[in-house]
Amino acid sequence: IPIHIGYMMPVSKKISLFMNAGPYWGVGLFGKYTMTSGDKDTTIAENIFKDYLKRFDCGIGVGVAYEIGKFFVGLDGEFGFTNVVDFKSDGVSNPKNMNFSIGVGYKF
Repeated sequence: IPIHIGYMMPVSKKISLFMNAGPYWGVGLFGKYTMTSGDKDTTIAENIFKDYLKRFDCGIGVGVAYEIGKFFVGLDGEFGFTNVVDFKSDGVSNPKNMNFSIGVGYKF
């Protein structure tokens, strides 16, 4: 659930630059951990949030978009604050969620 505040800055009559930032909260609803070895699938955990991962996550999101007339292209990123792995024996020091997305669109 992102809650972002944005600002649109007109560059010319038909071109604008849009920037946004804000916190996000996430919750894992379903998850199953399955490992494949050769042709055989083995279920390690029916509920990955019970045994391996934390169910809740939070962080900060930022984004920029470039709008030309009715078309736009944008780049967004989210950077997690929460250590999402529930155990320390995995050899990963401090795993956090991080994702990026690119969007293109047309305004009707």
